[in-house]
Amino acid sequence: DPAFQTIRECVHAFATSNFTVPTPITWVLFRKVMQKICQAGKPVMRYIEVLGVAKACSIPASAVRSVLNFYHELGVFLHYSKIPTLREIIITIPQWLVDHIAKLLTPHGFEDKGRERRWELLRNKGILTETLYEEVLVHSILPPQALVDLLEDFLLAVPIETTRIHPYKGKEYFVPCMLNAPSRATVPQSSNSDEPSVPIDVAKSMHLVFNTHYVPPGFYVRLLAAVARNTHFRVLFRQISRSTVTIAYQEVDEIALTEHPDSIEILVTRPTEGASPFPQVCRDILIKIQAAIIEVYEWLPGVSVSTAFVCSTCSPEVPYHFVEFDQDTLTTSTVRCQNE
Repeated sequence: DPAFQTIRECVHAFATSNFTVPTPITWVLFRKVMQKICQAGKPVMRYIEVLGVAKACSIPASAVRSVLNFYHELGVFLHYSKIPTLREIIITIPQWLVDHIAKLLTPHGFEDKGRERRWELLRNKGILTETLYEEVLVHSILPPQALVDLLEDFLLAVPIETTRIHPYKGKEYFVPCMLNAPSRATVPQSSNSDEPSVPIDVAKSMHLVFNTHYVPPGFYVRLLAAVARNTHFRVLFRQISRSTVTIAYQEVDEIALTEHPDSIEILVTRPTEGASPFPQVCRDILIKIQAAIIEVYEWLPGVSVSTAFVCSTCSPEVPYHFVEFDQDTLTTSTVRCQNE
């Protein structure tokens, strides 16, 4: 069919003009030699070894980092030159690294009583302890800390100060993607009647809404990690689940971040006798969360986020919908639905 032949030629012309990258012949030779080495069962190489391969392929030492970064972008080899613990390491089989990360983030050896409590801590609180990852990865070719540093670089883990809710020593990381989903059978805990009740202010729920009309996979957990590493925030581990994480802001206000299918809800509460005006506090919190969102954008290109309220002015017969606003609206004016 002449029409299909024309389409085929157009696609071929587009692909060859836009996706073909000129590559020096010495770089191609380097890739072939490296692939032969990994086929021999060597998934990890030291940088000093790679320098020897590059020299044999007539690639100067000054260009080796550029060659590795080039093939890293193509997914042929993995070389994380910006992570100190991985800078001198080249992973020749990317799937090998995926398998090792999976080993760290799955309950391997859960039945082992020596590790059971630490796995539960990871599942129920999202806390990864140094003693756990050191033991799980004790036979790894890579240093265990290097794999955890990689998770941190991927914005999947964040170092935290000691939580003092367990007896284990060493480093601690908050890994939100490891949190259990809340059980349907869970009964909300009632407050202790012996404790004095403190009057609180509750802000109108803010929502992060997406151009995709759903929460992109991986966005919520990365947002939690980005927020948690801001020094103004501290994760509260007393009540935490995969769908809702509560975070303290400047040790006074509390923010509940909840993932819904089509949005991420931000609910701010604080003692009624707070020092700063409540609307201003909500605005400051939103500004810092928006800064965290910018960090997440690096991992999810093409995603855009806006802030909104659920409309409460339209008729109940109208399906629920969002009313977008900007951060200045929180302190200067009211938000009105365009449908009014």
